[in-house]
Amino acid sequence: MDPCARDEQHRRVYCVNNAGKRAAPRMCSAVQAPPNKRPCDISKCPYEWVPGPWNTCSKTCGKGTQFRFVECRVKTPNTTKYSEPAVPKEKCEALPMPIEAQECDLNACESEFQWQIGPWGPCSQTCGQGVRRRKVRCYSRQGVLVSRSKCEQNSPRPRRTQTCFQRNCKL
Repeated sequence: MDPCARDEQHRRVYCVNNAGKRAAPRMCSAVQAPPNKRPCDISKCPYEWVPGPWNTCSKTCGKGTQFRFVECRVKTPNTTKYSEPAVPKEKCEALPMPIEAQECDLNACESEFQWQIGPWGPCSQTCGQGVRRRKVRCYSRQGVLVSRSKCEQNSPRPRRTQTCFQRNCKL
């Protein structure tokens, strides 16, 4: 039997009496029968999965994917050096295979367009509640003023007005 097969080992289970002779199954009904099958022992498999190094991320910024090769090889005592060529993947199919792809998330991508926010202006009222304003404009990476819809594709427009409160008004 192939020690790497994803199979089960089967055996016959019988009811026996105190003398060790086979007995009718009803004579053993008070005792649970031992299992008649078990998974094969894959630790004796002469093969193993060998993952290669991860390649570079598919994106230079933001979320991407990176891949690596995973090969099935003959087990060797020194796992840092594999002189044997890879064997067909079917030889390792009963073994858990390492992942071949994973997500990679590099630095956030710098947007082509960005909001430029000016300082808050003075409060519209000298006493009580008022409103203060600031300029919020959208610029390209080259510093050209563009439509705000370009910046709104990446982030919402920052607030242009804010309530403010100066001292209480005298009556």
